[in-house]
Amino acid sequence: MVSSSFSLKSTNSLSPVAGLIEQFEIISIIKKKEMEFMILFFIVKVVFLTSFILDSKIMLRKIKLFLLLFLLSSTDVLGKDNKSRLSLGGGIYNFMKHGSDDFNQSSIAYNVELFSGKKISNFIRPFIGFLGTDESAYYAYFGLSTDLYFLDCKCFLLTPSLAVGAYEDGDQIRMGNTIEFRSGADIMYRFKNNVRVGFGVFHISNAGIGYRNPGSEQVIFKYQIPF
Repeated sequence: MVSSSFSLKSTNSLSPVAGLIEQFEIISIIKKKEMEFMILFFIVKVVFLTSFILDSKIMLRKIKLFLLLFLLSSTDVLGKDNKSRLSLGGGIYNFMKHGSDDFNQSSIAYNVELFSGKKISNFIRPFIGFLGTDESAYYAYFGLSTDLYFLDCKCFLLTPSLAVGAYEDGDQIRMGNTIEFRSGADIMYRFKNNVRVGFGVFHISNAGIGYRNPGSEQVIFKYQIPF
């Protein structure tokens, strides 16, 4: 009789605790869904901001692609590393050879970026960067990025980003304005020590605010080191 009474009291005392645990689990699920929605909103916003000067069909294709990648990716906070990153890279600038006849050549590009360890709303990571070419074109910029993780290992990443900065033509393509915008994404493999290796494809243009807007594309191979 005593043991039965003790068991009943134990069950009654545990029920409020179980209720609190369940409430915390529900709150965490809601917060996770809110974060996923915010990430989705950020991606769609990036696509709209960087595509409104293009044909509407191209814009719709970009939106569909980003939505598909978002649905296939993981937004688990535990999968993200919270360290700052130094990114070193090199590649080809203006590989689609936009511009006038005298200034439409491709060139060798070098790139340095620094990603902050602190995030906005726990998923948007600010960064600064510098891009230079062997044709004396220079671009210094500030931007925002977010990481999308794929597979259970969370080792394959897509990092879309949007940046704005100051551009100097040099002997390179005439971009038509000092203020230029950059959009694109990195496709990376992340090792267990959080070192990332991969490449990024980006588009630089002034969104029509300059006297001309040829736009330029670059592919940059990157090596990123956490610290």
